[in-house]
Amino acid sequence: MEIANSFYQNGEFEKAIEHFNRIIEQNQNNSEAFEGRGLCHYSILQIEKAISDLDKAVEIDSDNHGAYYNRGLIRLERKEFHKAKKDLEKAIEIYGDSTEYISNCAYVNLLLKNYEEVIFYAKQLLEFNTDDRYGLEYLADVFLDTGRYREAILYYKKILRLEPQNGYIFNNIGFALSRMEEYQKAIPYFNAAIKLLPNFAYSYDNRGYCIFKLGDAENGMKDIMKALEIDPSNSYAYKYKGIIHESIGENEMAMESFLKAEELGYSEKHDSEVKELIEKNKN
Repeated sequence: MEIANSFYQNGEFEKAIEHFNRIIEQNQNNSEAFEGRGLCHYSILQIEKAISDLDKAVEIDSDNHGAYYNRGLIRLERKEFHKAKKDLEKAIEIYGDSTEYISNCAYVNLLLKNYEEVIFYAKQLLEFNTDDRYGLEYLADVFLDTGRYREAILYYKKILRLEPQNGYIFNNIGFALSRMEEYQKAIPYFNAAIKLLPNFAYSYDNRGYCIFKLGDAENGMKDIMKALEIDPSNSYAYKYKGIIHESIGENEMAMESFLKAEELGYSEKHDSEVKELIEKNKN
């Protein structure tokens, strides 16, 4: 096991697998060996073999929290969110003192929009450390997603005190302010985000929308077109582009933009607003 794990740690996965194979040949009930071999298979992109080994590891030892956790991470990567959630929660049930386990469980619940569970796990992280960066962000993200914008801003600002150069957090504060229609206050946060992350498209389209709402459609559109130059798959930018076209009577171009936003998965990723705009423009 020591040699096998050493090869694994050094990235020599094929050699590690050889040694795990020898261990398993000698003892078919070695849960740790199946777990180790599974991680090696995952590292060389043999995903089905990795899952099979981790399945065997937990079959042998139902208390092997590491095997549950690692299987959960693989399932999370494969977007099998409900299965990942079950594995990560099992890992925590066995070993509840791991902030890594708790953090990833909060994350998968956020993806599933299980907001009460996210809050539960985020608060656990903050019990371990009141400045836990992930605990703060999970709470902020839940409040942002559920329209509790002032609470979201409060937690994002706590993160900024820990990470004053985090452009994504500046963007999120700006987004929360824009949702409250405080467009003038939002713009400096988008400016800061763009300075720190000049190729982050969402800060441009968000700032563009704020500029438009403050009465400058031309410069608002410039920001939105910059966002699409950076990321042509940005469905948010197409939505905002359509709204500006609609505001100046360019209804055909507005419809094209709304349809493009929907094609890029706006409704699936965000909300039903684009569907409503498409129906409105059909009529």
